[in-house]
Amino acid sequence: MKFKESTFNLIYNFKSPAILRSIFDLIIRSSKKFAKDDGGYLAAGMSYYIFFSVFPFLLGLLAFLGIFFGSEKATEQVKDVLERQLPGIADSPIIYDNLQSIDFNKGLVGALAVIGLLWTGSAVFGSLTRMMNKIWNLEDKRSFYNRKGTDMIFTILIGLVLSTNTFINSIYSQIGQYFGLVGAGSDQVNWIENAWNFITVNVLPPLLSIGVFIFIYNIIPQRKIIFIRTLPPAIIGAVIFEFTKSLFVFYIHTYGNFDMVYGSISAVIILLLFAYVSSIIVVYFAEIHNVFSTMKDEGRFHLKKELIIIKGGLKPVKN
Repeated sequence: MKFKESTFNLIYNFKSPAILRSIFDLIIRSSKKFAKDDGGYLAAGMSYYIFFSVFPFLLGLLAFLGIFFGSEKATEQVKDVLERQLPGIADSPIIYDNLQSIDFNKGLVGALAVIGLLWTGSAVFGSLTRMMNKIWNLEDKRSFYNRKGTDMIFTILIGLVLSTNTFINSIYSQIGQYFGLVGAGSDQVNWIENAWNFITVNVLPPLLSIGVFIFIYNIIPQRKIIFIRTLPPAIIGAVIFEFTKSLFVFYIHTYGNFDMVYGSISAVIILLLFAYVSSIIVVYFAEIHNVFSTMKDEGRFHLKKELIIIKGGLKPVKN
């Protein structure tokens, strides 16, 4: 017992920059608020809507890309989006074979189908709005049609973001072929292709994730948000999300033989698990964003004051 007390006293009282104490406070207060707001249930609700919105969203994206690339090429592009954003399910017959069988009619029927799919697929943004409003203790006073219209616009914007690689690759292919670059947009490989593939695989996805996190934390709450306060939790949350996604892919390819347990619905289980883990990250860093903003209002996290080494350790400040 005395050893435990002496250990905590050592941790709480060693000399350190005050910024460490603020970071420790931030983690403790965010974790408490996550528990108080039933963060696990908020994440479960988000993952539920993500699961039921994914396929309508993919159909809407397929219809949109089909305008520029044709149905066959668009299906391949949607599969590429899946491989980058939803690991482990891109080759599933439940997803891929169904996408291949879709053929939207042109004209009014096709337009109405796309609008209907966007209406259904936008449910995830309704869930995100409710989650952010609960964390910030806000009330959404917009009308139903105003909320739904905004959610559909957000769905289109996120669809464009997630398909950025597709358009960049197409533009690169056209420009490369115009200037006579060997391998541009083809199966041939040169140093330009290697550099380009590295950027699109290892650099662009994390940047897109950071952009999505900033969008969620800065735009969706029904209140004015100070942009600079959004950056730390959004960047760290996006980096952890990308790292978690890599671990998820590694586990699935190395140890996770879901087909033996769940058979043909393994893709469904993988999607649900990935959606829930991702939702936990989004909700927790939304709590960090809220607490970080509150602590900034309290005068905390000012580097000029808190980079000075003082005796105080990591003992949390009492609220």
